[in-house]
Amino acid sequence: MKAEVYNRLKSLEFLRLMINCNGSNYFDNEIKFQEELLNDLNKLKNIDTNDEEYFELLKKCYHIKFNEEDYTEISKMILNAKKIKKAYVKSSIVEKSIGETKYSREQVTSRFDFNYINIFLSSNRKYKLNLSKIYSYEDINKMLSDNKIVLIDYKLDKSVKMSKNDANNYFDKTASLPFLSFHYSHNINEKFPIVSKNLKQYIRTSLTPEVIDKDISKLRISTRNTLSEISKSLKNSDSNSYKRNFSKEEMLEVCDKHLLILSNN
Repeated sequence: MKAEVYNRLKSLEFLRLMINCNGSNYFDNEIKFQEELLNDLNKLKNIDTNDEEYFELLKKCYHIKFNEEDYTEISKMILNAKKIKKAYVKSSIVEKSIGETKYSREQVTSRFDFNYINIFLSSNRKYKLNLSKIYSYEDINKMLSDNKIVLIDYKLDKSVKMSKNDANNYFDKTASLPFLSFHYSHNINEKFPIVSKNLKQYIRTSLTPEVIDKDISKLRISTRNTLSEISKSLKNSDSNSYKRNFSKEEMLEVCDKHLLILSNN
């Protein structure tokens, strides 16, 4: 599982530019925003945090991406199976994709295409999937409710022509199905509680306090380095990086204040 922190600190060059435009209050608020992220990450380490609070924090702090090994392990948990099999099945579910896009001085217009989808799923090896069958949305929902399959991903299959009325009836059914490839927050809902429960457990077990601590340490170091670099350039009398909208003393005070906070945490 790849967990990537949503780093709130902008690049050094961008900060320099924005400080010139907006002054020391802007910079102070940007560093406070980064410190809030560090505090939220620390809260994630609390094993007693309830699921609702934990996953609200997680949405603010991390982008979670699963790999094939994760899909296998999560499927085993959901299906309560030691061995699983993965397969593509055909479906009558329709997904919309952007076809040709035209640009003009007045507007941008896109043509939408409609395609059936092939669904990549896992199942218990004992369960016999019919690979020649075209599964409907109702079929998929029934197998999910009976805990016979886990949806991993899908790909577009053959195109289909349909009227606007048909499109409204069939379009975007994928958004209501718990594909593991979707963002994790999409799948943590009450419609499919077995998926939700096991997904929560897998993420919380994988994202250990040790992993979070390493991310906190990296962010703290990078933030301190940014503060030190800006402070150093301010003290350099030959520096032309900053020219307006703030006093040098105010900016140095902001840097020193946050360097002290980050050193104490």
